[in-house]
Amino acid sequence: MDSVLIEVENIAKHYARGAEIVRVLNEVSVSINRADFVAFMRPSGSGKSTLLNLIGGLDRPDRGFVVVGGQNISTFTDRQLTAWRAASVGFVFQSYNLLPALTAEQNVALPLLLTHLSRAEIRSRARIALNIVGLEDRAAHRPTELSGGQEQRVAIARALVSDPQILICDEPTGGLDRSTADKFLSLLRTLNRDLKKTIVMVTHDPKAAEFAGQVHHLDKGQLASAGHVAAAQS
Repeated sequence: MDSVLIEVENIAKHYARGAEIVRVLNEVSVSINRADFVAFMRPSGSGKSTLLNLIGGLDRPDRGFVVVGGQNISTFTDRQLTAWRAASVGFVFQSYNLLPALTAEQNVALPLLLTHLSRAEIRSRARIALNIVGLEDRAAHRPTELSGGQEQRVAIARALVSDPQILICDEPTGGLDRSTADKFLSLLRTLNRDLKKTIVMVTHDPKAAEFAGQVHHLDKGQLASAGHVAAAQS
């Protein structure tokens, strides 16, 4: 089996801001292996989140292509992309996007509601996902009854519930204090090492990047440098 899971080849992306053309990404190429934990760093405006959206099939490049698992997702129709994302990608964002009226279990189950699974199987999978992140005892709690760190772990459980091959994390610790952020990042590293999830994370925080196995730097829309973390935390 080819070790490369994600291949980004010469992608370019721009947006129109009035009469101005803003070039966000310019001929970016990068390969990510299966079960890698990769961080992309640089301050806001460097194109990190745009690159993440292209890898996750939330946007399309103006030029170049994105291949995931041997499939060129840049050529997919909207319907194909929707189905591919649902099966292959779990998203974790800085804003947890939990529905306040639903319990933790119900929030986690949301991605499965459009599947053909039975209600009992959906509940079972949601419970398993909550157990993976250590929140099985909070299944009946609503977001207002959870701490920020617990809410973020519910968001991870929701991302895991469909058993995706890729977890995409966009500034996932931006709203957390250092101690809570480190616990969250340790959980991501465990999911990477034990469950072999491929994790692609965007962060501006050097401490967060230390948890990744490889760090890429974006500068003015181009890939500036990359390197492996010398000593990952244990």
